[in-house]
Amino acid sequence: EISTEGLTGFELADLFYKVSATLQCRPSASAAQIVENLMYGSMSHVLETTKSEVEKTVVAQAMLNGISTLLATNGPCLYINYYANMSSFIHEDNYSFQLDIMSSFPYDKRIKLRFTRVKPVDGVDLKVYLQLPPGNWTPQTLPIYCNGHDSSYHIENGYAVIKACWQSGFEIYFDYPDISKYANRAD
Repeated sequence: EISTEGLTGFELADLFYKVSATLQCRPSASAAQIVENLMYGSMSHVLETTKSEVEKTVVAQAMLNGISTLLATNGPCLYINYYANMSSFIHEDNYSFQLDIMSSFPYDKRIKLRFTRVKPVDGVDLKVYLQLPPGNWTPQTLPIYCNGHDSSYHIENGYAVIKACWQSGFEIYFDYPDISKYANRAD
């Protein structure tokens, strides 16, 4: 657990960059959650309360740079760290595709991802890592659907991992669980 109480905007931005670098080198859901808390909790508070324009600029730039942590690729792996409504074109040496994340999270718990413009046309063998909230999740307690069917997945570093040969039109969807009952529990 990282305490950000009493840190200046400059210190928060520095901490954010250090944690983000860890997330990019060794992706884990816990690191992604720290980045998210820094971005949307602590740093947005600094923007609202500080009078220093320089400090506001540094914090705002760090938050804008946070967009780079939404998705990450590492060879045959795609890490999805946040469920913002977005569209992104992913291009690696051996494959490319467009990923659309359709979400009104946190207002609506349904998260939907769609793969389109997949190349090569016969599909891409890819492990998709979906960040999960803290908890002991299984396919029974948190079903994730691929093309309308229950998918089997395993948990790795706080991510649900689904391996498939993804093709244009393939979709993943799930309902993000209500974690309020887990809020005071350490996992």
